[in-house]
Amino acid sequence: MDKKQNQNEDLKEFDELFEINELSDMNELSDIQRIQIDTSLPKEERIRQFFDQIKNPYRFRCGDMVIQISFADNGISLSDRIEQYFRLAE
Repeated sequence: MDKKQNQNEDLKEFDELFEINELSDMNELSDIQRIQIDTSLPKEERIRQFFDQIKNPYRFRCGDMVIQISFADNGISLSDRIEQYFRLAE
């Protein structure tokens, strides 16, 4: 596989990583902008408040944008992958 094909495969993999599952209704997702945490509570209680409100920390909204977080077992960090994506997009 030549360098260009390899780059295209990497970009395709990156795009698939962030593909949004259309099955869930956006209105069913918690909006992280609306989460309120009582900062006077102990750390454990603040964490519990966050999880109670966000419901699913791997899939939520930020306004009109769906945020989906996933992890791959390939040893490449998100920072490395984003850097690679922008390098290839030049």
